[in-house]
Amino acid sequence: MSDYRQAIAECLDEARRQSGYGDFALECCEEAVRLADRHRDLDLGFEARLELIELSCFSGRPKDMLTAFAWCLAQVDQHPARFDEAHILWTYKWAIEEAVAFHEIEREQIEEMIQDLSRRFEQVGAGSRSEYHLRCKVATVLGDREAAEHFERLWQRAPHDWLSDCPACDADTHAHVLFWLERNAEAYRAAAPIFHGTLRCAEVPHRTHARVLLPLFMEGRFKEALQHHRLGYPLLQNGRKLSARLADHLLFLTLTSNYDQALALVSKHLPNARNFGSPYEGFIFEYATVFLLDELIQGGEKQVRLCLPESLFGQAENDVRDVKNLCESLRKRCRSVASHFAMRNSNESPTSWMTSIDRLHREVIQMPISKSSDCGSGDS
Repeated sequence: MSDYRQAIAECLDEARRQSGYGDFALECCEEAVRLADRHRDLDLGFEARLELIELSCFSGRPKDMLTAFAWCLAQVDQHPARFDEAHILWTYKWAIEEAVAFHEIEREQIEEMIQDLSRRFEQVGAGSRSEYHLRCKVATVLGDREAAEHFERLWQRAPHDWLSDCPACDADTHAHVLFWLERNAEAYRAAAPIFHGTLRCAEVPHRTHARVLLPLFMEGRFKEALQHHRLGYPLLQNGRKLSARLADHLLFLTLTSNYDQALALVSKHLPNARNFGSPYEGFIFEYATVFLLDELIQGGEKQVRLCLPESLFGQAENDVRDVKNLCESLRKRCRSVASHFAMRNSNESPTSWMTSIDRLHREVIQMPISKSSDCGSGDS
């Protein structure tokens, strides 16, 4: 084995040895890709990028994932006898889920990707269940209720196949779509196997605990919501992904007037929402932060202590920030992002969502939650 091939193998082995999806593992994969490209080794470039796709997807770097996936897909099409298409079919679903969360990617492009995925799935003998599942997810981001209802019916009738999502992800997504369609009773039933512990995977029940927080709160089921907060937040807090689900916990803490824990959550996760993940996920978290800051302003607060990086949020002496200035800065940013998504979606769904969050101010209650050393975790 030549020196560069040995170096690539060592990089990939080191990445696989790392626990979780941290920066070092990503750096190892990226170095493997650079070495393969420098030596024009397509086979090792393909292998290294397959690792990079998974790592970047689960570590909150969707742009890196989309770039690596596009390269692999192009190689499969250019060299069908050399690269097995089966290696990228599963990750094609991830690519589309991430693509729709970037307002720069037009609806027509997303539809072309889904049609291409459908064609490839059909060629390998897979059914339509994964396509319908994916179309439901896409419809919620596009704000397309009619499409979500239509494909939810088709999805639930379609048989499982070898490219279907795992049962835990399937149930979690179904609950998500049903909550989005305001069919809450059905959504709770879809999520029940997850909460009973019979379904679990890398991101479930992490996401599912968060999804039920606002519906339960709005139904006055405060103790149940608190239990899901206590169980769910620790599963999310060490990651740089799923900012929208962290936003659910932030909204819950604000709605129950637990402002200290909410501010601690913002300090910990707002930089990641800005730095990692997609514009859509970041937008959701940042507007949940606006909701918190608005509540503080209404309560007469003028300054808050928030540990935020100067490079992203400006300089602050001893981390003390003017609440109104920070709130308006984030609100302006969110309105800009929402306008881009509205233009791409051809509807006002992002702005409507912001309006629905604003209406929650009248729902705020006093429900003290005992503090802990880490916001919202464990005994919070």
